[in-house]
Amino acid sequence: MIKKFPYFIAKLDIKNRSTCELQKAVNERSQAIKERDKALRKNTDLQKAPDDQTGKIARLSMERDELNTKIEDLKKSQAENKAITGKLQQERTSIKQSVNYKGARKD
Repeated sequence: MIKKFPYFIAKLDIKNRSTCELQKAVNERSQAIKERDKALRKNTDLQKAPDDQTGKIARLSMERDELNTKIEDLKKSQAENKAITGKLQQERTSIKQSVNYKGARKD
């Protein structure tokens, strides 16, 4: 019965190699597999990076829009406060003049 060996073992020419050479070939293959797996993990991480950046950009854009809305609200509020302040100053001036007029009449 003939056993089927993995391709890399058949490629090693086992009959004509020493144990040390075979061990070295096995170790090199193991190292190559580790490096391949590491490269695949890094590739996966790099593929995730644009998605992460897109998410950050979307979040920051939303925050910017919210801040712009707050700015507009504050500008409106400031304009309303200026108008109220103007009216109150006019009322104060009017009251002051009325008090001065009444005070001047008593004399």
